[in-house]
Amino acid sequence: TIIADYREQFLTACNLSGACPEVLRAANRMAVIAAAGELAILFDILPWEQGAAIAGVRTCFNSWRESRGGDNVGHDDARAIEQVRLFIERYGDSRFESASISLSSNERVTDRAGWRRRAANDGTEYLVQPEFFRSEMCKGFDPAAVARALLSRGYLRRQGRHWTVRTTIPGAGKRELYCILDSVLSEASE
Repeated sequence: TIIADYREQFLTACNLSGACPEVLRAANRMAVIAAAGELAILFDILPWEQGAAIAGVRTCFNSWRESRGGDNVGHDDARAIEQVRLFIERYGDSRFESASISLSSNERVTDRAGWRRRAANDGTEYLVQPEFFRSEMCKGFDPAAVARALLSRGYLRRQGRHWTVRTTIPGAGKRELYCILDSVLSEASE
């Protein structure tokens, strides 16, 4: 079909040999946009010359490729984990209330993202409320993909098939929370 031909023209012009899956997915999405533009030119909806839509979309795509550091490295997981790590570094004390502190404590937590507690290995677990995990920690990313990336690197503890753990927080009751291990903080040095 004509749409497939335009898509193929775009993909060929992009020279995607050796590109990682993220770049290939983006290229395929951009190819649809380029094909739509070329169809609009063909039907005299746009007053451009044939090939202008492919060239314009390719310029945008190449700019994105350059800004992400090239074609060879997958960045989504690393960027998502970096975002989670930075959130914990920035707010680990101010937005995560100690799960072991009594209600009479002087600790003040504004806009609580969750709780922190001592783990069995003497590390710290950050117990994140699901709404904060989705809306803030994973902002710009698919939360399930972020959880998968954390789990694959050993930074997420879960129960069964769920991404969360069921635990009791003193003064807050039973909760389903994402349990992020403090080992995620070492990600920056790896």
